[in-house]
Amino acid sequence: MAIPISTPPVGRKADDGKPRWDLLPWAATAQVVDVLTFGARKYEPENWRFVDGWRWRYYRAAVGHVAAWWLGERNDRESGLPHLAHAACCLLFLIELDVDDSGRAQAAPTAVCNHEGIGLPDCPVCDPKIRPARKESRE
Repeated sequence: MAIPISTPPVGRKADDGKPRWDLLPWAATAQVVDVLTFGARKYEPENWRFVDGWRWRYYRAAVGHVAAWWLGERNDRESGLPHLAHAACCLLFLIELDVDDSGRAQAAPTAVCNHEGIGLPDCPVCDPKIRPARKESRE
């Protein structure tokens, strides 16, 4: 007598509309984690969250790392890690800091720098909260 072979039940998983974490480029992510680890050792973990003038400073750092890469320098001289991974960290910091605790984007600051026609917020040249106090001249 033959034993009937039944088809095993087919499982279901509702994945529609869920984030596709499988699309994340893991080799690049590992380089970003290396940069974060370097920064945590140099400063301390999560120190980047408390940097004054973060918009301008992380923007400037990201552009500087991309420019260095564009000009042919693959790795940062201090860390030895890829400039593009450093730039990605700076961009991740900007994204993270641009969103407040409720998940809504923060309003742009009211004071916007227009020196040299750049129009960047939190400018260290023009913003009195960031700009170091000038010493009084004794002349």
